[in-house]
Amino acid sequence: MEMLPTHKWPSYLILITSLFALAMVLGPIFGGLINDNSSWIWVFLLKVQSSVPGGAIALVLVVLAIPANFPFHNSPDAQKRISLRRADFLGAVLLLAGMTLYITGFEQAASLHAWTSVQVLPLLLVSAFFWMAFLASQWYVTTRDGGPDPVFPWRFCQSRVVMGLIINSFLAGTVSTTSIITIPVRYQASVGVSPLQAGIRLIPLSLAIQVGAMLVAGLTKKRRLPPIYMLFVGAAFQLIGCIFLSRGSPEDPDWNGLYGLMVLTGIGIGLNIGVATLMMPYITEERDKVQFRFLGGATALSIATAVGNKWLRGELSSLVSVEQLSFIFRDLASIDSLPPSSQEIVRRLFVESFNLQMRILIGFAAAQFPVTLMMWERQPVMLD
Repeated sequence: MEMLPTHKWPSYLILITSLFALAMVLGPIFGGLINDNSSWIWVFLLKVQSSVPGGAIALVLVVLAIPANFPFHNSPDAQKRISLRRADFLGAVLLLAGMTLYITGFEQAASLHAWTSVQVLPLLLVSAFFWMAFLASQWYVTTRDGGPDPVFPWRFCQSRVVMGLIINSFLAGTVSTTSIITIPVRYQASVGVSPLQAGIRLIPLSLAIQVGAMLVAGLTKKRRLPPIYMLFVGAAFQLIGCIFLSRGSPEDPDWNGLYGLMVLTGIGIGLNIGVATLMMPYITEERDKVQFRFLGGATALSIATAVGNKWLRGELSSLVSVEQLSFIFRDLASIDSLPPSSQEIVRRLFVESFNLQMRILIGFAAAQFPVTLMMWERQPVMLD
């Protein structure tokens, strides 16, 4: 976006979100098709087959379209000051190590390992060490004159507006990532639909996220509305959606009202994502624009999955054998092989497990309100 004038950013966001919406709609559908008709190895083969020619075409377009010495084509002296010595390799390595161990530890917990097991606790403890080392390195690099450009400038930590926007983005990511993963699982387990049908039923959420982002672009451009107001509205939509998603009746797992709740939640997520995308360049220094990164929702997804799976495993252990339980967690279609009376109970328990996961998301959605209040200013940031 930094390649465009600021007044064109909202229009650019609409274009990008439209393409992203198409990807989010087609992703679950193609995933379901592959799962129903082939093996998952095709997911990786398709990536290779499409990314290699696509990357080659993109490289040719970049070479032909971007001016020589970009972005310093109008300032040749500035190019001389840029070198690999400005790269913060230590910070990048510490960040990668901390995130990898952190996510792996939570994923291991989500795979039914105990939090205190050797598969989980050591990873989280070592991850904490890397995170502390990363923050210390970023403070040192930022405060040192003539050093490399930090991965995460310490200036961010000194601005409540910047930190509020980063935390808000993380919280919205927890709701979106967890919803995108757990909603199709709910439909497969409780309704008995195929992966393809479950992916199709996720379309309202995927499209609503992009609609929310496009609403931000339309409502905030030309200084029409302070974007911070959109954060409050987005948080409210997410909170209401998560509350009612957590109250679904196990007796009616295919309730049509879920589609409306997905739309409401998705618009709220999109509002947050749109504000974060457009607002960040306005509240950071020019040298920091490329440093901002979304951390994603791996934390909430792992916590919700771990809690939901552990509760579900305890409830199912008295209904099915250990072997059947293993098959259910490996392939939801194996529920069809159970006796009809057991099938009904198992499907209802999956709905209750999903409700429990949504109750966890209520906390993440509600946390967006105090974080947004932290960003409040008498003269709120306006977008051109």
